[in-house]
Amino acid sequence: KGFYRLGQAGEKCGKFNEAKAAYEKGAALEPESKVWPSALKKWAANKAAFDATPKTTAEKAEALPSQPADWYKPKVPAGAALPVKGGEMRGYKVDSQGRKTTFFNNELDDKTKALIGDIAPKKVEKAVDMSVDAGSSSWNQAGTFESKDHTKWMKARLEEAFEDLMVDLPDRKTRGGATVP
Repeated sequence: KGFYRLGQAGEKCGKFNEAKAAYEKGAALEPESKVWPSALKKWAANKAAFDATPKTTAEKAEALPSQPADWYKPKVPAGAALPVKGGEMRGYKVDSQGRKTTFFNNELDDKTKALIGDIAPKKVEKAVDMSVDAGSSSWNQAGTFESKDHTKWMKARLEEAFEDLMVDLPDRKTRGGATVP
């Protein structure tokens, strides 16, 4: 199967020698199979059709105008400093301590630091003992929606919604064998 697919892919790509080799390897593995002789017949027909079609040569594209090797460098007189707006490079900034850092580095001002508080990691000395109700989860003590059981409510709601529903059974028997009046 793999050699057959490899042969088909080779034919579609115009690699007829590789396709034939794949078909021959498949035939060697399965000499009794009827697939390989027909695949080699189709291969021969496809190769003949491919060889019969006239081939066009690709047109050569015009040469692009050449640019000097240093076209990307700014034109600055030798020895002069590069002009940089505000003394900062693009994508970088100087922080309050005079260090050059990325643009995305965010310094917190005193008001923000007071609002957030101490965010330094703290070592946990011992595990916190939590009291958990039976049937509850220690990680979800708030009893959020994911952990609530709505089965009783849903059963009652379905009974209420379908209490007047009538179904006509063709043979007047239920699954249990009881006859319905």
